[in-house]
Amino acid sequence: MARLSPIFICFRGPQALNDSFGHVAGSSCLAGDTVHHATLWRRDHPIDLDTFGGTASSASRVNRKDAVIGDYVLSDGTVHGFLWQNASWTDIGSLGGSVTFPAALNDSNVVTGQSDITSDLDPVYGIPHFHGFVWQAGVLTDFGPIFGSNFNYGNAIDAAGGRRRCALDFVESGLCAGPGCAASWPC
Repeated sequence: MARLSPIFICFRGPQALNDSFGHVAGSSCLAGDTVHHATLWRRDHPIDLDTFGGTASSASRVNRKDAVIGDYVLSDGTVHGFLWQNASWTDIGSLGGSVTFPAALNDSNVVTGQSDITSDLDPVYGIPHFHGFVWQAGVLTDFGPIFGSNFNYGNAIDAAGGRRRCALDFVESGLCAGPGCAASWPC
């Protein structure tokens, strides 16, 4: 077992593990700072992925090719998702609201997650509507309302190749008992 050191001081810790090389994604802080930076640990050595021009960032997944996804906060409070690979990053965009969270990444760098579709608050739930998405090669595709629900998100994606499917969670549709439902969806 290896001990992960923070970049310097504060350490929020690991969020994901690359099962090919044992590389870990998470967040850490620079010396004298309390701002979290997305971090990739390669062979127990931290690599600062920076804040992408925002006020903070965190890495949430790493794939077998060492591509990393996560989110970063801008000075206006909006949250964007990113894909980082080979020392460069890409903002994955938004479906129209102020928050986008990537949740899963496969080895072809296809990302799924959730994005607000508006900044207006739902009168019942008090939060903006959000939809699941798939992002690939710069194109962000909205899953739309799943079974009538405007509260759905992609939380897993299958391996590279073939006919891609995402695992989705959704609420508010009236089609299932309990607080939410799950489905497998082409993405």
